[in-house]
Amino acid sequence: MLKIGNALIAETVKFYVDDTATCIIADDVQIRDNVVIECGAGGFLSISSGTVVNYGAWINGSGKVTIGANVLIAPNVSITSSTHRYDRKISIKDQGLKLAEVIIEDDAWIGANASVLAGAVVGKGVVVAANSVVKFNIEPQSIAAGSPAVRVAQRKFKKVVFYTLPLVLRGRPTLFSSIVDVYLPLANKFASEGWECIFVGSDELKNEYGVFAHQWVSPATFSCVYPNGPDVDWLSDWTAILKKEAVSYHDDFVRRMVSELDPDLVFCWNYDGSLDRICSSHTIPLIFNELGMLREPNAMGYYSDPQGVNARSAFRAEFAAYLERVQTYDNSGCVDRLRALEDRYKYQGGVREPNALVLLQVQDDSNVIMGSPYSSMADYVQHVSDVISGSGLKIIVKPHPLDSIPPLPEHVFVAGKEDNISDLIAAADVVFTLNSSAGFEAALAGKPVYVLGLAPYSGLGLTIDVREPADLMSVWQAHQTDSVCSSALRAFILDFAETQYFLSAAQFCEPSAHLARLGHASEPGFERNRFDPDLESYRQQSYISWLESKNKEINADLALLNEELFQVKDQLFEVEAQLDALQVTGSKFGNSEEKNSFLKDEVFGMGHSIISFVKRCFAGLRRLVSSPKSVLRPLYQKFPFLASIRVRIGLYSKSLRVKLLSVIYSKDNIKAIQVITDRRFSHVLVAPTVSAQPVVDVSIVTYNSVKWVDGFFESLQSQSYPLGKLNLYFVDNGSSDSTVEALERWKVTLGAELAGFEVLRGDNVGFGAGHDRAIGQGDAEYFLVSNIDITFADNSIEKIVSSALSDGQENVASWELRQAPYEHPKYYDPVTLETNWSSHACILIRRSAYVKVGGYESQIFMYGEDVELSYRFRSYCYRLKYCPSAVVYHYTYEHENHVKPIQYAGSTLANAYIRLRYGRLTDKWGGIVLQFLLFMRPQAYPGSRRDLMRNIAQLTKKASYFLGGKGPDKDAYFPFRGFDYEMIRDGAFWRVGDPFVEQPLVTIVTRTYQKRDEFLRQSIMSVFNQTYRNIELIVVEDGGSTMKALVSEVPSAEGRSVSFYGLEKVGRSVTGNYGLEVAKGKYCMFLDDDDLLFSDHVEVLVAALLKNDTAVAAYSLAMEVGTVTDNTNGRYTEVSHETHDSFKHEYDYNVLLDHNFIPIQSLLFKRDLYLKRGGFETDMSNLEDWNLWLRYGYKNEFCYVPKTTSLFRTPADPKVRLSRHKQLHEAYFIAKNRAVKSCEGYI
Repeated sequence: MLKIGNALIAETVKFYVDDTATCIIADDVQIRDNVVIECGAGGFLSISSGTVVNYGAWINGSGKVTIGANVLIAPNVSITSSTHRYDRKISIKDQGLKLAEVIIEDDAWIGANASVLAGAVVGKGVVVAANSVVKFNIEPQSIAAGSPAVRVAQRKFKKVVFYTLPLVLRGRPTLFSSIVDVYLPLANKFASEGWECIFVGSDELKNEYGVFAHQWVSPATFSCVYPNGPDVDWLSDWTAILKKEAVSYHDDFVRRMVSELDPDLVFCWNYDGSLDRICSSHTIPLIFNELGMLREPNAMGYYSDPQGVNARSAFRAEFAAYLERVQTYDNSGCVDRLRALEDRYKYQGGVREPNALVLLQVQDDSNVIMGSPYSSMADYVQHVSDVISGSGLKIIVKPHPLDSIPPLPEHVFVAGKEDNISDLIAAADVVFTLNSSAGFEAALAGKPVYVLGLAPYSGLGLTIDVREPADLMSVWQAHQTDSVCSSALRAFILDFAETQYFLSAAQFCEPSAHLARLGHASEPGFERNRFDPDLESYRQQSYISWLESKNKEINADLALLNEELFQVKDQLFEVEAQLDALQVTGSKFGNSEEKNSFLKDEVFGMGHSIISFVKRCFAGLRRLVSSPKSVLRPLYQKFPFLASIRVRIGLYSKSLRVKLLSVIYSKDNIKAIQVITDRRFSHVLVAPTVSAQPVVDVSIVTYNSVKWVDGFFESLQSQSYPLGKLNLYFVDNGSSDSTVEALERWKVTLGAELAGFEVLRGDNVGFGAGHDRAIGQGDAEYFLVSNIDITFADNSIEKIVSSALSDGQENVASWELRQAPYEHPKYYDPVTLETNWSSHACILIRRSAYVKVGGYESQIFMYGEDVELSYRFRSYCYRLKYCPSAVVYHYTYEHENHVKPIQYAGSTLANAYIRLRYGRLTDKWGGIVLQFLLFMRPQAYPGSRRDLMRNIAQLTKKASYFLGGKGPDKDAYFPFRGFDYEMIRDGAFWRVGDPFVEQPLVTIVTRTYQKRDEFLRQSIMSVFNQTYRNIELIVVEDGGSTMKALVSEVPSAEGRSVSFYGLEKVGRSVTGNYGLEVAKGKYCMFLDDDDLLFSDHVEVLVAALLKNDTAVAAYSLAMEVGTVTDNTNGRYTEVSHETHDSFKHEYDYNVLLDHNFIPIQSLLFKRDLYLKRGGFETDMSNLEDWNLWLRYGYKNEFCYVPKTTSLFRTPADPKVRLSRHKQLHEAYFIAKNRAVKSCEGYI
């Protein structure tokens, strides 16, 4: 049965409705061209009024399909209530269908080419993105995308309520005006971000403001009446509200208010039990606020807590979770802030009388109502007085400024309003409080504080908590005026209060500060209607009949097309006959003028064609030179074998380049890298510990270094590591300036604070021999070798010692500190932080390893001794570590690319020595070749060739010596790359290490899937090695939760949080978008599970963005690593490492539009871009990142950081590489054209 109301149906619409089916098309429905509607036997389809079904859509109502009112169905949408069964024992054509109801509710919009599958419910107001596949229910007012479609955003306009209690307290209807004043800046910020803001309070309070910028709701709005007048027992009602007890008129108002306003978020000042109960039943997020004390240095600022405030908050659970995360990490910053607070509370007066300070509070305050066991302030003071009588302590009471002074015993002294609370705390020997903010302040300052009520800070170990008044006597006798809390715990509590729990006045006005307190949904729900066997009767035959009718239509169309082709063929025969006649006519022209004219026209036409052809050739050549990819890419599309040739030529040229360099590049280069790489698979991430602070010897060699001395010592003075644990040994190599005098001056100034300070004088014996002399003076297990031309960051020594102690491996010989402002550019492993050689500008060395290998090489005077000792350590089976978190500022160059003569001569000679000792035979000959090649270069500085002649003489003299001295390890490999040793990362002169004024949160999204355990584990470790601390890592698995256990085993780290989300098999793009959706960071980036970050990746990109207000993203260089993967055990071999020149681009959108020069993990972008321009195209699995960069970069600015800070993998197997190239070429125009189309809608 087909029932069509007053609807607009195009002529080409086709209905296939069985006599036993019901198909209802309501009034005002529009169904446009080429729509197919099928309703098999017993089926049902209903389309309500106002709905538009666009071109080419297909709706299958064989089961049951209900489409609501005012629905938009875009072109080529498929909606089906049936799906095929799956049984391996039955052939596919005989398996039949199973059916489930499909519902599309009112006001939904189904995007072009989307599919809605059997059982799905599309909620009211839902928007389904183009090309999505709806397999599961989509909740109302959502925006859904992907396959399967999941919610990626909310469509609902968000509404926030700022609630103040309408009850008149203390006879003052406008008591809460100060609260409205606090909420107004926050509401204005919410409004600027698109939220509707509504204030709730009494009408009297609203009248205080005259014209009010936001909507105001009062009890009168909903015809609710609150009792008023002098006879009202407001305190009883107020107490009942706080205790979550029934107050009928108030409960009625709150219920109506929440139901009518239907807010997305509610802020409540203080606490309201009725509001708490009703918001909970409606699953509306509720945040309670209160002010502790905005007075420096009190850390108890504004509360923002979904659980409650004041006595209800009891934040001991949150503190316990915080302490579990951070107790093993560096808390030196917290300790410094605690010391400042303690200094504020040091007694500054003269002689004082021992006293006990009793803090009073307002009797009808919510804190007292909920947390005090006493009937009055007078009873409270009397009890304290009785307990401590005979202690010799004078009792001083500090009344609350908003309350009157209660009757007190005569011997109690009452402080005046002019007496400063901080001064009173400073002078007190012990403090008593019910639960005041000042009590928290006093306890943090180190005072013994007795808490006689229920306080938010009870149970932290900070205060002496008295459970019952009757217990006070025994508790007092046990503790008296002794503090129970260590300074270390107080430092953590202070840090928790300042950074984790309480908000400053500025933070309170930021919506994000409050929204961060609310949890996120962990995973999208996947639900749908069940398949219904009762719907399946007679459907199969109806479906087959419909297919047969479609085949008949197609055959008819083919017959018509065949007939038209025959007609075209006849017309071609007629044209050929006309051409033959024209030729006959031409032969009759002879030498007539008519023939000349005819030939002239023909020749001109031919000449014009030739000129045009030549012009086209030159234009093509110009395009080939200026943009070869744009010319060659269409050819690759049309002739895929050309791509194969290109790949093979590239591999051949790379192989040829390797052969040409083999004379001066060692064959062991790759092996040396792979040895370190293999250790990733056994590396375990260990959280640094600072529990031990051993004595450390410090060795410094000076030579005419007076200009560096003061800076060195000033930075040493500021170290968080105890100076009493440092032995300083200076060896002066015969300075002719005042270096020694400057050292002696500092010895007088600082010597008493140090464990030791010696200055040894002598002739200039060089860098290594000088240090060897200093090292021999000490006996500490660890010694720090340092240049004098460095300054330390405040925590440099503490960080490097902590790293050494945390390694726990006797086979680690040294730990190198990171240099700033220019980091040493050599390669190190981003997972294990191991390196093949270490710079000794500043390095911590294990003494036992140094003694075993024989110390610095005495025959190397200057430069290269650090490489030689590094190689010797490794030849004795030791490992070398790099510690990027420990920073020193090394002023080694006067300017970029500065060449120092002593370095040029010394380093080139040392290279030859080291090759003789550690290289293969080809490496030894390569060293000699390099020395002679230097003569063919222009002089690096005047006299450089003379120095080279001296080097060759020295090399000849000492060659036999350097052929020995190598350790016994036969499995150690030693890289040589010309005059360099290890790979060099680009960006040697990119400035790093500048301190951050702010560290906004950065979210890193990692996409993964099953059986990627080792890749993912190593990727996570590279994130944990980041020098930038405020990072949130989100791991999203495509196709299950197999990686959840691995992620949960990752140890917590300072400033890091890791979240895991497992999705169904939805594809890489959807998983990436889901990560961006749950992200909290201001900045976001992607890190695929097989990519790795060098330790400063996030640091340099955030620094670049903070320095450029107009940029929306920053990108750096990346190293491509050719990798061969063994899928049987998850291990891999790295066979090539290269940072391509094609990546080295200042940002240019036109270049980006031609090809992608930004690898996916290289870009850090503002999360606002995702909110404004969306995420990955959900149906793309190749070049999805390039498509995204094109959309994000359109009319925007990106910062370019020319420093290699990450690496990504590509297959090294030529066959796999070729296959990958073909896939990328096929995806190229799709990715580009879709991005260009999307950008047309951007402002």
